[in-house]
Order: sequence, then C-alpha cells, then structure tokens
Amino acid sequence: MTPSTLEIAFVSSAYNEAENLEELYNRCYQTFRSISFDHSQDYNFSFRFIVANNGSTDNSMEIMHSLKQKYEHVEFIINRSNYGAEASFLNALKYAANSDVIILLCSDLQDPPEICRDLVDTFLSKNYCDAVLACKNSSYGGPFLRVFRRLYYKALVATSRLDSIPTGFHGFGCYSNRVVEAVTRYWNTTDLSLRQCLVNSCNTVSIIKYNRSERTSGISSYKRYGYFVEAIRSIMSSDATASRVSILFAFITLSFSIMLIIGSLVPIVSSLFMLNQNFILINSLIFLFFGLQMILISLLSRQVESGRSGTLRPFVEYTLMI
Repeated sequence: MTPSTLEIAFVSSAYNEAENLEELYNRCYQTFRSISFDHSQDYNFSFRFIVANNGSTDNSMEIMHSLKQKYEHVEFIINRSNYGAEASFLNALKYAANSDVIILLCSDLQDPPEICRDLVDTFLSKNYCDAVLACKNSSYGGPFLRVFRRLYYKALVATSRLDSIPTGFHGFGCYSNRVVEAVTRYWNTTDLSLRQCLVNSCNTVSIIKYNRSERTSGISSYKRYGYFVEAIRSIMSSDATASRVSILFAFITLSFSIMLIIGSLVPIVSSLFMLNQNFILINSLIFLFFGLQMILISLLSRQVESGRSGTLRPFVEYTLMI
C-alpha cells in the first residue's frame, strides 16, 4: 500500500528576528526530518517553512533572501508595515491553509521547535483530533507579570460566550487545514483575538504542556507596555465584553441603590452622615434608574453582538518573496 502524502507547514511571523531566523529554520527542518523518519511507513512527507516579515527594521530581509536562495521550500511574506503580531500571524496562516498539517510557532525560539515533534505525533495518532495545543507550564518574568498573565487568561474566558482559552495557550500548536480555514472566517467576521479564533475553530483538541524558554536574542513586538495594551485590546474586543461588563455594572449599581434606600429608612444612617433623608432617597432612586438603564443597555449590546458581521481590523498589504 502506497503511503499517503502529507504536507507539513511550519508557520511564523517575524519582527526584528534576524538573529533567530536561520536557527529557527534549521531547528524546524531537523524536527521535520525526525517526524518523517518516525512515520515513514504511513506517510510521504513534504516540508514548508513560511514566515511573514512584519515590518522589521533590522536585517531580517537579508536573512530571508539568503534562506530563500538556499532552500526551495522556504516561503516569505513581506508585510508593508508592522500590523501587529496577531494580524501578521493570521496573514501567514492564510497562505499556509492549503497544507495538510499547519504548525504555528513564534520566531523568537521561545516556542522550542523540537516540541513540534510531540505535537505532530499526537495529531497523527488521534484521528478524531483536529488540533493539538501547546500550553506553557509556567510563565517567565517577575511576579507582577505572572499574576497579570493569569488574570488575562481568566478575563479572556469571562468575556467570551465561546469556548474558553486554556491557561498558558498563546497560539503555539498543530492544526488541520480545516481549522485554519475556520480561523480565517472568525478573524474576518469578528473582533476576537487570534488565540480565541484558534480555540473556537477546533472541534476536538489535545493539549501538550511544555516549558517556554526566555528570549535570548531579537526584539519583542510588544515594546515597553505593548503586551498590556494588546491584552486590554483583546479583552475589550471580545464577543461578550460589552454585555457582561454592563450586567456587572448594573448589578453593582442596583446593589448600591438598594443599600441607600434601606439606609434612608434608618434614622441613624442620616444622622451618621449628617444627610437629609430626602437627599439620600432621591440619590438612591437616581442610582436605581441608572441601574435599570444599564440592564437595558446590556440587553441591547447582546443583540448587537449576536448580529455583528464586520470587523475593524486593518487591511494587511503584503507581497510574496519570489
């Protein structure tokens, strides 16, 4: 029986990663060779290496040209400017959607390419599985940053009506082409973050834990407070943020107004705060009506969200390196 043909694409995005690109390629290719050897009886493998250059200002382009001249299975996408890490990753994913197995990983080598062997082994061994997600065991950085990350993952779950985001998952994983096609649809019709698009495009997933390395070279796309800005943006643009924040605000406002109403009926409260009972009662009623308004706004926002069919994402202009 002739083995099936299977194309594996290693997909990444690069912003000022000139120091890492060649090592990234070498480690991805060596991992591909080990995968091919392990499954040689079942599949004929082919290899793709796709990277979107997201407006790098270092000599990343020179490294890319050099790799392209050496290896025919290397493909580069040149974004006309820096569109942000997520938009750049999605642009590269779309170009890889015709491959059978797509591996998404960062170009800074913090996602060890060697882990991809375990991802693909799990993917191929479970026929019902359409994605294998890689989740970090622990986060690098100081205690404040680690706490912020945990809160960020919880906020992503709390502000979406879709599937939750596994703790430690940032996009690194192995996906079928069906999942990548669904990711593109989510991205084009909603304002969900890339990791939300990835998780909600999967029917059945497996999860592999790994230890993420610290960055040793290159420049992060999130300069200074960029990580926090991107986290806030993704939470605010999640599909259920408006309605759930409105409901929470309405609950707090209503609770406060009820407390004021009860307090206005107790003389000791007015004497304690030296306030007139009428003053307290009028303000409590104002809070009450404001709370009711917030409930109406939350209901309206849910209707708007459910009927939403567009997105405010920037159009990514790019060219292919030939």
